[in-house]
Amino acid sequence: MTEIKENNVCQTGEWVTENRFRRSWAKLKRNKAALVGGVLILVYVLSAFFAPVLFPGNPSAPNLINSLETPTFKDPLGTDELGRSILGRIIYGSRISLLIAVGVVSVGIILGIPLGLVSGYYGGKIDFGIQRVTDTMLAFPGFLLALALVAVLGVGLKNTVISIGISMVPMYIRLVRGCVLSVREEDYVEAARAVGTRDVIILFRHILPNVMVPITVQTSLSMGMAILFWASGCSRPPPNGGRCSVRPGLTCSMHHMWRRFPALPSFWQCSVSTC
Repeated sequence: MTEIKENNVCQTGEWVTENRFRRSWAKLKRNKAALVGGVLILVYVLSAFFAPVLFPGNPSAPNLINSLETPTFKDPLGTDELGRSILGRIIYGSRISLLIAVGVVSVGIILGIPLGLVSGYYGGKIDFGIQRVTDTMLAFPGFLLALALVAVLGVGLKNTVISIGISMVPMYIRLVRGCVLSVREEDYVEAARAVGTRDVIILFRHILPNVMVPITVQTSLSMGMAILFWASGCSRPPPNGGRCSVRPGLTCSMHHMWRRFPALPSFWQCSVSTC
């Protein structure tokens, strides 16, 4: 008898999970913009993952004989002033952009969400202290704060990720705190407190899942901002679309066609991150 009940419970749980998946998939199919965004994200991730297959060889290796060539079948986007394939550098640059975006968002989420939860839930002196530090960081423009941190920590991929991530922490703190202030007064939170549920469980089981929608939106925007910062060329190689499009020099003005193509993937990467 006990085994039959357990089997019924398992089957019911599987049915509920499958039903939720079907409902989610049905909603996704009705949202054309979400489908387009999903396809763009898939293409972007696959191109970054299979970059060595799509473009074998070293994208940074110069070949002065083929410098500033117009688009051909071999190099669909042409070459730059050092004879390097623009398409190859764009494909390999997407790997770095993806790494930067994920790393920056991870830093912002790991530091910002817990502080925002604690600040909004407990209030009082804890909230006052966290918010004054947040106000101090928000007094500086995010781009300027990231540049200052890069200047202190040094140039490099790791330091760039840390700097941009820290500059985005205040936005997550303010966003999560505002959401928690409205959610903490809900009946289900009061019921959890009444039965003696620990604060940690209330925060991460009852409150956090109900504030994930604005966090998801902020995360997508933060990924686009991180890619733009990296594409601005404020760091050393490896290649990225922004660096190719903003490189100064006489050769750029002499052969302006190759400057247009690298700017497109930077725009595409930011658009994909916000889908």
